Amino acid sequence: MSQSSEPEITIISSLEAVRLRHNMFIEATDQRGLHQLITYTVDSLLWHYRFLKQPLAAITVRLERDNSATITSEVSRPSESFLERSAQQMRKDIGNLYTGPIQIFVVSALCDRLSMTIHEQENQWRSLVSERGVVQSEEVVANSPCRGCDIQIRLWPDFTILDPGNFDYERTREVLQPIATRNADVAITVVEHAG
Repeated sequence: MSQSSEPEITIISSLEAVRLRHNMFIEATDQRGLHQLITYTVDSLLWHYRFLKQPLAAITVRLERDNSATITSEVSRPSESFLERSAQQMRKDIGNLYTGPIQIFVVSALCDRLSMTIHEQENQWRSLVSERGVVQSEEVVANSPCRGCDIQIRLWPDFTILDPGNFDYERTREVLQPIATRNADVAITVVEHAG
């Protein structure tokens, strides 16, 4: 009679699961996966505003020269109450798989660096920086990173997981078209870096 050994079970954190088993969260590591980071971020912003029952006016996706992307959202005349709730919710969502939309957690985990700046009060912004899914710094800043936006997220994909490449303007527009169609009341714009 042979003796069977107990199967070895390894327990890993949610962050490790996303980084080690990324194919469970994104469809590929090529251009499709790269652009999925943008669609996940846009979907997360849409979910965030719906969850907080705040109409969203616009989302802008700017493709940067350094292979990063900046996604901003804008609402019309947000109340102080909304700004405080919004900042609290986004701070929870970026670092926890279980508090909000899974997409923003996955994006953070699959980015070498992710910077999120959130309008917190009338003249106050909160900036969070994560590296490979771990929040490294958080600070209050007095200046808006962009005119008129409420949340700005800049992501630098982790090219040790994703195939090195650039965000393509036409492909970005193509993958965002179904989201724009489903959310016709929100202006979703893609802008390519100048030069």
